[in-house]
Amino acid sequence: MRKSIYVVFASILFIAGCKTDVTVELYSSDIRRVGADKTAILMVSTLMAIEIPSSKECDKYTSQIVSIMKGLVQDFKPRECTTRGMESFLVAELQSPLLPSMDAWKAADALFGVTISSEKSAVVITLNRDKFAALNKRMNDEFHQTLNLAESKVTMILHNDERTPQTYGLGGALVNGQPIYERRDIEIEARRKATIQLSDVGSASLVKYGQVIVLNLKS
Repeated sequence: MRKSIYVVFASILFIAGCKTDVTVELYSSDIRRVGADKTAILMVSTLMAIEIPSSKECDKYTSQIVSIMKGLVQDFKPRECTTRGMESFLVAELQSPLLPSMDAWKAADALFGVTISSEKSAVVITLNRDKFAALNKRMNDEFHQTLNLAESKVTMILHNDERTPQTYGLGGALVNGQPIYERRDIEIEARRKATIQLSDVGSASLVKYGQVIVLNLKS
């Protein structure tokens, strides 16, 4: 099954701010499955694009970043170095869990995850703040910079891979590039997708509280 969480870490090396963009890619059928089965845990692919000074020195920065991630981020697998405009990135893959409860998340050994909260009827992006703090300490020791997730983009791409339209509630976000200020329902047609970018408040909440509600589930 095609499931991925695409997570971008930007501006880590030699650039103030250490911006960290996070993009989560989910499927409606997986949300339904995990929400209904409290024993279900799915692993989803996470891509991290970590900014480096130059893609021409890919091997040098890859080895440094792999060392930083060791023991903190499971299955961190570098894939390639790439250039986007004036910026260069190391792209790596790791695994993150899609979980049925916050209790299951607390027991998980992952930097990022997605939790289906039955208590709040919500889809929640989660961050292990202890791991994040430890990662920042290592980044600071190595590069004299830390990650600034609070000022970065947090985005979810939600695919409706079911046969009928699916309805979710949200507010304070961009949906397919259009701002939605007040809380309202959105409908995703069958076999279509919606790109949801949270507000700055949402990104800051992820850092401060270790979780941010992206969507409310509709019965």
